[in-house]
Amino acid sequence: MCNRKIYTLWFNFFTFLWFQVFFLLLVAFLKNNFSSEYMTYRLLSIAVLIELLTLSPVRIYAQPVVRQLTVSDANQTQFLLYSYDTDGRLLFERTQVEEDGVRTNYRQTEWVNSGDTLRLQRQWSWRNGKWMPESMIRTRFTNQRLISEEYILLEKEEEKLKELRKTDLKNGVETEEFFLLENNVLKLKQTTSRWLERNLISHTNHTYYTADTVSGWLISRTVRDSIGRIDSITTDLQLLPDSTREILLSCYYYDQGSPRLVSQVTRKWHPKAQVWENIQRVEYSYRNDGLIADEIYSYFTELRWLATHRYAYEYYPEGVLKAKILYGSIYRQWRKLSTVSYADLSQGYPRSVRSSYNFWGGEAGANASADLTYYFNGNQHIKRAHTIDIEYQDPSSLEAPEFDSRIRELVYPNPTNGMLFLRATGTLLVRWEVYDLQGRKVLAHEPRYSSSRIDLTPLPAGVYLVRVTDNQQQTAMQKITKY
Repeated sequence: MCNRKIYTLWFNFFTFLWFQVFFLLLVAFLKNNFSSEYMTYRLLSIAVLIELLTLSPVRIYAQPVVRQLTVSDANQTQFLLYSYDTDGRLLFERTQVEEDGVRTNYRQTEWVNSGDTLRLQRQWSWRNGKWMPESMIRTRFTNQRLISEEYILLEKEEEKLKELRKTDLKNGVETEEFFLLENNVLKLKQTTSRWLERNLISHTNHTYYTADTVSGWLISRTVRDSIGRIDSITTDLQLLPDSTREILLSCYYYDQGSPRLVSQVTRKWHPKAQVWENIQRVEYSYRNDGLIADEIYSYFTELRWLATHRYAYEYYPEGVLKAKILYGSIYRQWRKLSTVSYADLSQGYPRSVRSSYNFWGGEAGANASADLTYYFNGNQHIKRAHTIDIEYQDPSSLEAPEFDSRIRELVYPNPTNGMLFLRATGTLLVRWEVYDLQGRKVLAHEPRYSSSRIDLTPLPAGVYLVRVTDNQQQTAMQKITKY
């Protein structure tokens, strides 16, 4: 058996692996692209580490909501602008791109909530000087539990179901099915089952399909102690038709009398020798205040552990991360390769994240593209960039977007028995659309006047969304109740 584990890293390396696993599983499995031994090992090693994220008591500092992100990478800069309702729920994300000094609209995402539940996510793209519908994600719930999620392409105002995820819960077993559109037919690509054994052992079984037949399995087993700490994670990957099989075991070790993780060792099962072979080891050290100080990564080769790279962490006096420095072992010496720095605490939180070269692999001080970790409204996010600048806003000062606040006066009466009126002041309405809560467009018109009316009489009673666009291509939505 392995020793036990609790995870206390902040801004840790494993967060990046969470995003990698979905890309590798969907691309590699669904496209049946596991010809190399490297890919199979990479999938297994990533799968071992996924559950670490869900168990991490990460040190998160309360922060205001993000109003704008400026993401710079290579020769392109993206501006992501966010709008919220007065309850702090995200309504819009508008992306603008700047190249060669020219800034243009690119994409807009809208979220529609019902109570505390996200029901609809709609995406628009900027084409020919106006916003055009591109896709949407429609979610369905039963008793506040997600039962399906549909990814729908919008082509010439028509819906085309591209992906479908269905979930169920029976007898303590959670099941999930993933379908993908191929040749205009939804094909089953993956099934997942999750269940808990004696509240100590959790099982996750993935089955993958290619051309309507099983192409492989990925089975994981996580053992915990009585207080929920991970003792070990075993993953078993089997691929057809060549019956390739890889089994990995990760064990976790702790400081005596402390819940802090001091090392993690990953081993691979050798079927011929019937032994576990060492593959990778990660060692952790901490400061006196409990914050992570170093991570050292080693690989087992030629009957010994060889340290290859190391992460060192620096903090502000407040305990906020200041820098994450990557070192490489070069001629048996640790040399700085790159640094991710978190700067500008003028609002109490890092407003600038930047990756730069230090010594090896590039000009010292030059921007270095990397997967940058930052906090977005209390959650950990990752974006590929060399610099991310963040503008915050205090949640207590949140107001509805300017145009969105006017729509409450533009669209009336609400509720209505059938007839709605639109009247704009100081702007020209160029289009209005009415959607049901499933995201289906039921009415639309281009008035091109400062006033218009919407006749909901033919529609059944219920809740609808009115989306209004003005001549500056500013958009806003309002829920309308028809009785």
